Amino acid sequence: MRGKRGIFIAVGIMALIGPAGGRARADTILDFSDVAPGTLAVFSPYQSQGFTLTSTSGGFVFNSPDTGNGSSQIVGDNPYYAGANGLAAFAPATITLTRTDGGPFSLLSIDLARNFAFDAAPSVTFTGTLAGGGTVTQTFTVSTPSPPLVFQPFDFAGFTNLTSVSWDQGNGTQGIHQFGNIHLGAAVPEPPALALTALGIPVLLACRIRAGRRGR
Repeated sequence: MRGKRGIFIAVGIMALIGPAGGRARADTILDFSDVAPGTLAVFSPYQSQGFTLTSTSGGFVFNSPDTGNGSSQIVGDNPYYAGANGLAAFAPATITLTRTDGGPFSLLSIDLARNFAFDAAPSVTFTGTLAGGGTVTQTFTVSTPSPPLVFQPFDFAGFTNLTSVSWDQGNGTQGIHQFGNIHLGAAVPEPPALALTALGIPVLLACRIRAGRRGR
C-alpha cells in the first residue's frame, strides 16, 4: 500500500508541475505552405493554424519558387526567393501578428531576408504586447551577404505570454525585408505553475505522512 501511495503522490506532483517544467506548449510554424503555388500576393488578413497576420498596407507579396515581388518567376532563377516561402509587406506598413482567438502566445523565432538583393541590410524592430501589461522589444539586422538571398534565423528572448507582436516594413532606403518560418508557441509563464507546485508539494507530503502513521 505504501508503494501505491508513493505512486499516487508522484502522479499528483507531476500533475501540478505539468509538462516541460510547468510550461504547456504546442508549437506552430507559419511557413506559408498553405498558400497556393503561383500566388502573387496574399491580402490582409492572412490566417493560418490559429494565427492572423495583418498589414496596414493591405497585404503582402508572396515569394516562392515560382513567384516573387508580385510577378511570376522562373523556378531556379528567381532573384526574390530566399530558399523558403516568404512574405514581404507592401511598404511602408506596420505588420501585426495575433492569435485568431485573441489568446496569449509566445514568439520563439523568425527567419528574415532582404527582399531585394542589392538593398541596404534591413533592421527590423519587433514589439510584443504582454498579456499582463507592458511591452518587450527586440531588433534584428539581416547580415547575410547577397546575392543570392538567404533567410537568416533569429531567436526571441522574453516574447512570452503576448497578445500581439508588431513590426514595421520601412521604405526602400531602409531596406525591404521578407519573413518566413515564424515559430510560435502557446506557452504560459512558468512562475504561476511553480508557485502552485510549491504550494501543492507540502500538502501531498503531509498526506503521505498521515497515511504512513495510519498504516503502522
